[in-house]
Amino acid sequence: MRRLCAWCMGDLGDGPDPGESDRPITHGICEPCSLKVLGNTGIPMREFLGSLGVPTLLVTEDVVVERANPAASDMVGKSLDGITGKRGGEVFECENAALPGGCGQTPLCSACTVRRTVTETYQTGDSQVCVPVTLTVDTEGTPGEISFLITTEKVGDRVLVQI
Repeated sequence: MRRLCAWCMGDLGDGPDPGESDRPITHGICEPCSLKVLGNTGIPMREFLGSLGVPTLLVTEDVVVERANPAASDMVGKSLDGITGKRGGEVFECENAALPGGCGQTPLCSACTVRRTVTETYQTGDSQVCVPVTLTVDTEGTPGEISFLITTEKVGDRVLVQI
C-alpha cells in the first residue's frame, strides 16, 4: 500500500498491508507538514483536520481528544466542543467509560483496541492501518455495539486517528 501525505501529497513510501482493503493508497502526514501544522508556523490544525474527508481525531498519548474535525463530530453526534478534552471512550460512549475511574482507568481498558493502537503508534511511531474496532457502548441507557476501522499516524507528540 502506498502512503501519501494528506496535505502536500508527498510520497511517504510503502505502508503496512491492510489485508483485504480495496484502497491501494492511504494517507498520513510528512514531517515538514506536521511541523507546519503543529508548530503554528503554517496551516492551523483546525483547517488541516477540516480538509480531511474522513472522521479524524488528534489525540494525546492517553487518548484525550485535543482536536477533531466536523466529520468526526457528525459521526458521534456531538459538537466539536463536546468532543474536545474528552477521552476516546467518553466520545464513543464506551460502557467502560462510565465505570469508576473512567476511560483508560479500568482493568478492562487494557484490552481496548483503540487505546492499544494509539499507544503502539505513540510509542513506536509506526502507523497502524485499518485496524478493526468493536466497542460495547451505552448510549442514553441503551446498550449495543459499534464497529469501525481506525488508522493511526504519529504527528509530533500526538496521534492522528482516522475512523
